Amino acid sequence: MELSEMRGIGPARMESLRAVGIVSLRDLLYCLPVRYEDRTKVVPCAEVSSGEVLVMGIVNDPPKLSRYNGLTRVTATLTDATGKLALVWYNQPWMMQNLPVGESIMLFGRVAFSRNRRVLQSPQRVTEPSIQPVYRAVKGIPAKSFRTMMEQALEQVDDCCPETLPNALRLRHGLCELNFALREAHFPSNIDNLRLARRRLAFEQMLMYQA
Repeated sequence: MELSEMRGIGPARMESLRAVGIVSLRDLLYCLPVRYEDRTKVVPCAEVSSGEVLVMGIVNDPPKLSRYNGLTRVTATLTDATGKLALVWYNQPWMMQNLPVGESIMLFGRVAFSRNRRVLQSPQRVTEPSIQPVYRAVKGIPAKSFRTMMEQALEQVDDCCPETLPNALRLRHGLCELNFALREAHFPSNIDNLRLARRRLAFEQMLMYQA
């Protein structure tokens, strides 16, 4: 399959991909995430301190909407057995309807401090714990669309990325197969598989460099 034959890739997006050196499915599959969001470990509200966290609790009261100079802010409070955590969304008024009240939910976001209190900024609702890839920005292609492209490309991984290392060499160094490595490097099922995948791809890169 050609890159241009994938769903959601028209002439404009093809140009955006070419601008960053992606001209084939293989190029796309080797465009690995720059980092990952670990959405597998729930942190109690009382233990939230900094960085990106996954929390779980209940929003007991309806969220509040405020406006200032044309900007909107939705605020709410998440409660669990350990305490409370303030939530805020800027310029996302639809969260007034999308935030369930009285139900247990999981949210992933970045912690900030406002008026000496912890606030989870623009958290995303999480339905299932996972490790999410974060790719470098490509102008003209939203992050969500880029991940969808990658999911499509991985359906063709066996055809466009055949195994490059002899079986004996892989066994000697404890390396996983290439198709497994690419799938787990993009959408890891767990941290251990991600480590195996990154190790295999790093080994191959170093081998090619030395050759």
